[in-house]
Amino acid sequence: NGGDITASVTNITHVSKLLDTKVGPISDLESLMDTIIENTVEPMVNNVLNKGFTLPIKDWVLLKKTSVTAQQDYLEVCGDVELTDKSLAEIKKIIAQLVG
Repeated sequence: NGGDITASVTNITHVSKLLDTKVGPISDLESLMDTIIENTVEPMVNNVLNKGFTLPIKDWVLLKKTSVTAQQDYLEVCGDVELTDKSLAEIKKIIAQLVG
């Protein structure tokens, strides 16, 4: 649907540091955390993202060939924009009033 955005997490980068343990030393903390994240966190996040959400501009603009990229402090949404019949009709009204 042209006004919906869906996404999925394909890679999670992390740094893990063991501060304290009650069970003794853990030999490969990074590998353990990779497994936990890959098998729990990533599927949970993807379950939500794969359902998607509707953009509030759906009646006016359709997005085609979209991509969503997480940046440092923002979410980047790119895509081709197509005006809906509703927005084209409004533009025609505005032009008619300006010319008219």
